[in-house]
Amino acid sequence: ARMPAPILERIDLVALLKKAVNLYQDYEGGEVTYQSAIHTAWVMGDEQLFNRIFSNIILNGLQSGGDVNVRVEVELISAGDYYQVIIRDNGKGIPPEMVNKVFIPYFSTKQSGSGLGLAISKQGIEQSGGEIWFDTKPNEGTTFTIRLPRVS
Repeated sequence: ARMPAPILERIDLVALLKKAVNLYQDYEGGEVTYQSAIHTAWVMGDEQLFNRIFSNIILNGLQSGGDVNVRVEVELISAGDYYQVIIRDNGKGIPPEMVNKVFIPYFSTKQSGSGLGLAISKQGIEQSGGEIWFDTKPNEGTTFTIRLPRVS
């Protein structure tokens, strides 16, 4: 099965990120914070798809601590002709032997996971003209960075 093509329209990243963060305000396994000096950030994207992408990465972060409460920080910064969404957690990190598999469809480290979340995220971000990557350190956490071109 293929994902439907995203419907690209001008959307405000600030509003989307705040909405995604607010979804997890009552999450018992950790906390999510948002920070940015940017008030509006226009990009081309599929609003529903971006909501799913941000929610998925935040939830992965919250679940990355096992039994330990995790802190997930969502930050939006300006980087030249791009906006960068940085989602960092202080969970267990991604084991070195799994780093190259993270964006592969059906790969999951979770028993309940479908393994599609990050594959869909990568495809959706790239179809919007952006990039996604991550840095991880065992027992320190993982940081996902999403770079999207600005539109006026």
